[in-house]
Amino acid sequence: MVGLYSTITEALHPSLVVITLFLFYKALKKMQTGWWMLCGLSAAAMVLTRPLNLFLILAFAVLVLYLLIRRGWSYFSAGLYFSVGLLLLLLPWTVRNYSITGDLIVLEKFYHEDPMIWGKGQNAFRGWWSAWDRPRAELLGFQLIRGAEEETTYAIDAYVASLPAYALQGYSREDVRRGLLALQDCYRFKLEQGIGIRAYGPGETPPLCEEEVKQHFLELTEQFKANAPFRYYVITPLKLYKEFIFHSYSSGYAGLQPSADGYSLLQLLIKTGLYGLNVLLHASIFLFLLFAKGQVQQKILFGTFYVSTALFLCFGLWGVRYVEVRYMLQTYPLLYCTLAWLLWQLYVGMKSYMQRRRRSANQQLSAEAHS
Repeated sequence: MVGLYSTITEALHPSLVVITLFLFYKALKKMQTGWWMLCGLSAAAMVLTRPLNLFLILAFAVLVLYLLIRRGWSYFSAGLYFSVGLLLLLLPWTVRNYSITGDLIVLEKFYHEDPMIWGKGQNAFRGWWSAWDRPRAELLGFQLIRGAEEETTYAIDAYVASLPAYALQGYSREDVRRGLLALQDCYRFKLEQGIGIRAYGPGETPPLCEEEVKQHFLELTEQFKANAPFRYYVITPLKLYKEFIFHSYSSGYAGLQPSADGYSLLQLLIKTGLYGLNVLLHASIFLFLLFAKGQVQQKILFGTFYVSTALFLCFGLWGVRYVEVRYMLQTYPLLYCTLAWLLWQLYVGMKSYMQRRRRSANQQLSAEAHS
């Protein structure tokens, strides 16, 4: 069983990446108007399903620009036909969004204040936590909401006591504790008022305590940035990228979750295999970019898509960082291509090595026979 705790786009959009890639290479081979427009339509469906797939269109543009410079202006018209197909879906969607909201929304609108219906205070808390680590703020949020007051206060004290020294930059543990106690009180107030956890409708005003908690954690975040800029802008994003690589993607499989006695041997073997596969996939893209011969177009396309996606997720969302490892799933069709290349190179290398060994052994036997 797979726990469907994530959005349906996680199941759909990687397949749209595969279809769009197929149509793109078909269009490159045929160089016909229809194929380029069909590729554009597929690309539009792909980015409307998951806007992060926009980086694949960026990779297409970089490759077409390279071919335009190297091979001539026929690729300029190809890009125009692709754009027509793209706009056939994007324009009606944009017009519809403008007619309803009054905003120019091409793909989707990101609501910075409360995108996950947790409340402004909770989001600001998560933003502060994201300044120095990979947050698990949802779990602590549930503890703050659902437990008795004594239990939640204990959870806050335990969390504050566990903070590493580098998380405290220009403020104390007591400052963090005070903010979390205010967040706890705000949750209690919302529950007493019958608000709970939900989105606010048009014209509704969140409780004042939401804004107060938000401002408290925003101030802590600004102090952290001022006192530890290198950790905020470099080390923390790299910790996120490390998670993209060193991850098994098995949390959604009910059969791989531990029982009361812990993990079984079979579960550990499967999770280890998935973990190793994920590491190998990410390693293969770099090996491909560095050592593949005669694959210039693939290097441009694969490298641009993978690197731009990773850079945006790790370094382009400062102050937000609602990022999970599943946000890299759209790159996996390309990673499996580079893994296939790597396995083929290993096979060819091993075959060549065995042939040399056999040839050397035969030469040695021949020399002994003549002697």
